[in-house]
Amino acid sequence: MKEILDDKKKGEVCGILSVGGTFAMAAHHVGCSRMTIYRTANRDPEFKRRIYRAQTKSERIFLRTIKRAATQTRYWTAARWALQHMYPDRYARRPFTMGLADVKDLISQVMNAIAAAIKDPPTRAAVRKAIRSLVDDAVRKSKERHCGQAQLKLDTTPPPPPHWSHWPTDAPMTPNHPRPS
Repeated sequence: MKEILDDKKKGEVCGILSVGGTFAMAAHHVGCSRMTIYRTANRDPEFKRRIYRAQTKSERIFLRTIKRAATQTRYWTAARWALQHMYPDRYARRPFTMGLADVKDLISQVMNAIAAAIKDPPTRAAVRKAIRSLVDDAVRKSKERHCGQAQLKLDTTPPPPPHWSHWPTDAPMTPNHPRPS
């Protein structure tokens, strides 16, 4: 059986990844799918190691450049960028969010205000039903935006994607969990 990725194409894949390219870019360039690259890497341990080294090469170069720039006061933004991206839990900007408990409390206060202001029980029930429908729609849309996550995350930022350095080099590569490029 003829291999789709010969040594020349494997070298081209690694070359693209070594300058910060993605698996999709590499696959398009050599005329195959990302799955072909993943499957070939899983069958060929040396190719997998070359991919890993290629990915880490560009990252090391970029980090070294940022570190060098950050040592000069006039390039303080490089230091800020590095901190925000290396330690997002401590330094990244977070959008203003309300905690889930605060949102529930606010909705409860709105419902109580409605109950106090609207004396007619059928009208009060209709308004409450409309508000519940709006809240349910907002929660559903939020869940859809977050790829079907089971809980609405109002008080936390989404976790960062797994970093390549957390992957053992012998871990299988899959489309859903490649070492990010």
